[in-house]
Amino acid sequence: MAERDSELVSAINELDDRSFLSLCFGPSVSIRIWLLKNAERFQIRPSLLLTVFLGFTKDPYPYVRKAALDGLAGLGNTVVEDGSMIECCYFRAIELLNDVEDCVRSAAVRVVITWGLMLAAHSPERKQHFSDEIFANVTFP
Repeated sequence: MAERDSELVSAINELDDRSFLSLCFGPSVSIRIWLLKNAERFQIRPSLLLTVFLGFTKDPYPYVRKAALDGLAGLGNTVVEDGSMIECCYFRAIELLNDVEDCVRSAAVRVVITWGLMLAAHSPERKQHFSDEIFANVTFP
């Protein structure tokens, strides 16, 4: 609906970190899902987005968890240097391979692959181990 109103579009495009967080943590689940799905439209710091996406993977609503995982998969294409953050995203996705909702599990598969490959690239000495682990987790969750 906002895409049809030019005033709303300009207001949305000017969302800062604080406003984005305020809306994400508000009571509206549909707004939360929309913000997570469209987070790349805003000028939000990648480190903040990473933290928000990771946090919302524990949301009680499955479509919020899915949107958060999709966001993590999208951020997997950026350069993340922190090995512990890469591991954190990877292992959270591993946990969600056992989610009760199909949409969450399928999103988790994408994150396991994306962040698992980043983890393997970040640890060249353990690359084969992580490659085997990714395959095992995706094939036999």
